[in-house]
Amino acid sequence: MAGHRGPLFQYPGTDSFTTLWVDGDHSVELRWDQSNEAEFRTLAATIEEVDVEAWLDAMPASVTTPAERDSAVIGVSAGIPVPPGFDQTLWASNGVTDRYDLGAQVAGSVACAWLDIWVDAEASGDQVAMAQAAEAMASSRSWPILLEMDAEGYFPRGALAVRGRTGRRWSLSHRSRRSSA
Repeated sequence: MAGHRGPLFQYPGTDSFTTLWVDGDHSVELRWDQSNEAEFRTLAATIEEVDVEAWLDAMPASVTTPAERDSAVIGVSAGIPVPPGFDQTLWASNGVTDRYDLGAQVAGSVACAWLDIWVDAEASGDQVAMAQAAEAMASSRSWPILLEMDAEGYFPRGALAVRGRTGRRWSLSHRSRRSSA
């Protein structure tokens, strides 16, 4: 791409190709499904290096730009109970993303925070905090962004089948913990 070389990956057993070009602190990833290597290389050869504004202007409407990120975060975090003291700066970024990936970042970081609270509360015997965390995580089945994302990909199902720190599957009940291999 524009004089830069990058590794080419094909996902095993698929017709999906990805390459990643790195230039200093910046990177560009190109992924194309349902192609072959020759078609992918032909497409990759057409990519040109442009300035930031031209690149952002070329993004589809589904992309969240850095200028839109704060309002997009408000939208995807609606209906998600955020733990007390949660650091929402974890959601800050100067990159671009789409709603699905932003939803995964927001929902995933909140779910991890609640799980940390639950694990710490279990270790200290804090039944109130365990119940609060279990209730918050049980509500994840109705978090609007996860319901929206479920039609597009695997993240919501994976987020609901959370594994604890020890590799055991957590039932997210303050009364019992169920483990599976």
